[in-house]
Amino acid sequence: MAIRYPDAIEAGLDETLVCSLDRPQEAHDLTDAERTALAFADKFVIDHQSIGHGDYEALRVHFNEPQLVELDWSVQCASALGDWLGLGT
Repeated sequence: MAIRYPDAIEAGLDETLVCSLDRPQEAHDLTDAERTALAFADKFVIDHQSIGHGDYEALRVHFNEPQLVELDWSVQCASALGDWLGLGT
């Protein structure tokens, strides 16, 4: 995670936030929605077959249906790219 895009910095990205992504459940500067999305992404990458109805219900607390579709698609694309580049687990 070495790249810092100017738009992200202008939107509030700083090194503390970047470092908090290593342990999102302990990060004080992430919202509940961000923590839930990161937990979903981690679970998808580690064991996508374990994702169930409860995981999507947890996401629905914070995201509407179009946002869920976008989040799911983004996680799938990022995971596939990581696998393709040999970065997968």
